[in-house]
Amino acid sequence: MLVPGYNGSGRPWEMKTMQIELPEKLQGELSALVQNGWFRSEDEVVRVAVTEFLRRARVDLVEKQQREDIAWAVRPRLNESSGQAGTQEASRQP
Repeated sequence: MLVPGYNGSGRPWEMKTMQIELPEKLQGELSALVQNGWFRSEDEVVRVAVTEFLRRARVDLVEKQQREDIAWAVRPRLNESSGQAGTQEASRQP
């Protein structure tokens, strides 16, 4: 697992600065995580949260594509010349 802020070789990633606006309640929850020792800074909390969100989004996208591929693979295939179900491969529509 990669630690946010570092690449696989242990060297720091090049960081870019962003300014974000958060509701007070959310900012308070971030501060509490830092104060309770779960993270070193609010910046780290945000980096971890964004990293996890992107990881999950990638997994969800891959699963969606896999479900679409399976649905395509098991769909009934029509013999183009007779309109009957057959073994001739129909071209895949993206």
